[in-house]
Amino acid sequence: RINFNTTTDFASVSKRIPMLSGREYINFINDRNQALGSDSRYQEEDVVEYVNWQKELTQTAVTQTYRLSAGARGNRTDYYVAGGYMKNDGVVKTTGLEQFDLRINAGYQISNRLKASTSVNSLRRENTMTTGTDNIGGVNTSMIRQMILHPTAIRRQDDTDETISYSPRAWLSDYKDESLESRNTMSLGLDYKLSEVFTTRLFGGYDNRYKQRARWYGPATSTGAATNGQIGLANLRRENINLEALLFFDKTFSGEHRLSGTIGTTYDKGFSERWQMVNEDFFTYDLKTYGMGYGETVYPPSTSFSNQSLFSLINRINYAYGDKYLVTFTSRMDGSSKFDRSNRNSYFPAFA
Repeated sequence: RINFNTTTDFASVSKRIPMLSGREYINFINDRNQALGSDSRYQEEDVVEYVNWQKELTQTAVTQTYRLSAGARGNRTDYYVAGGYMKNDGVVKTTGLEQFDLRINAGYQISNRLKASTSVNSLRRENTMTTGTDNIGGVNTSMIRQMILHPTAIRRQDDTDETISYSPRAWLSDYKDESLESRNTMSLGLDYKLSEVFTTRLFGGYDNRYKQRARWYGPATSTGAATNGQIGLANLRRENINLEALLFFDKTFSGEHRLSGTIGTTYDKGFSERWQMVNEDFFTYDLKTYGMGYGETVYPPSTSFSNQSLFSLINRINYAYGDKYLVTFTSRMDGSSKFDRSNRNSYFPAFA
């Protein structure tokens, strides 16, 4: 069976915060200054533009998705394959997301007792953000704060207090925050039915993730003006391996007593590496996020590594009587490489 579907969604700011118009803002500031005995801050001939920043910085976002899938089930074989593409233009201008993904699941009944299953997942994502739209964006630098706090009347550029260069437009034209991420996971499992009571399972999984992020501050931003342009690059690479060997049992006695549970061992090993670098003071601003190495000031790169493993012995035993009463005993012993060898293993029992 083959399926294909596509969707198109539209999104926009549904409720804007009421703000003073440019002329109302000028009158308010001038009246305030006069009440305090100061000169008027704005002169009509000095104002070059009135701006509604909430409209200026946002747009109607369009999201397009396309998905294709195919699957079948036979006497011994079953499979499912799905792939998709998504493109999103963010509500804030210059932001967006483009993503490809692929998923494959397959199973094969090798014999009446033995079955194999496998899964493969792949993802590639490109993300474009602006200040404050990432997960760790600060309140003081967020686009929302700039929309509501920046003056709606702009004076001439020779005014050092308020200039077009440092208006919120700078975050659209002279700031880049781009990331590229790929992630691939795969697993293989074998289930063997030893008897009517016992089943054993062997499982292995692998997870690989890579992410690169580049940020550019041009001279129209305060950070870029102070450094004559700044680029920051950061890379993340992470790998995880998971192995399991489990034994399941399920037995009913005399119609009223049922004993079931799981006994086994698991092993997890993870590795991660982080790297970041900053470059400043550029002779040209055209390269933006591709200009690493062309700046006069190069800061030493910083790196961090992590390599850890966890070995566990686990068991869970359930006793049920007459579908009314249930007693469960669970325990596990973990050995983690995070701790010293003399204090690496711990035992965790539980009873319910």
